[in-house]
Amino acid sequence: MLPLAALGRRWLDAEIERLEPSSGRLADVLTPRERAPLEPWFEPATLERARLVAIHRLRGPRPLRWARALRLPVDLDFARASGVALDHLIALTDQGGGFACSPALIFHELVHVAQFRLLGRRDFVRRYVRGWLDSGAYARIPLEAQAFALEAAFRRGEPPQAVEARLRAELLAQPRTR
Repeated sequence: MLPLAALGRRWLDAEIERLEPSSGRLADVLTPRERAPLEPWFEPATLERARLVAIHRLRGPRPLRWARALRLPVDLDFARASGVALDHLIALTDQGGGFACSPALIFHELVHVAQFRLLGRRDFVRRYVRGWLDSGAYARIPLEAQAFALEAAFRRGEPPQAVEARLRAELLAQPRTR
């Protein structure tokens, strides 16, 4: 595993542990109102697996903080993110005017929940880190590009697509990263 991917995986596991309902936080299932526009797009297993948790601020992985301290160009800013998918948890942040919870944001993060479901934590983190290192930009990370493309179709009101079927075709056709 890439050293950065190993560090990313440790951060992911620690953040999930910190945010899990067992830590005393409340994580909510999607409400019927939140689920309704998403159901034509996602398999029931993905929608049932997802949990929303409200937090005040995301903490990025230490390697990103180290890179910033060294003044290296880093295109990932967790402190300004409206939300992030951490496996099955969708952490939504307070952006100064309440918690972000738009259908498009939830849709985007649900794509990542589906990616985690298909790839597992280890391969998701490997692909994410490798994509970031190869592309040098958040929006060009292949896992993000998939989520942005599907989110754009959702925002435009296109006919629903079977998200997991598309992800399976695209992700499983690619070789696993090392």
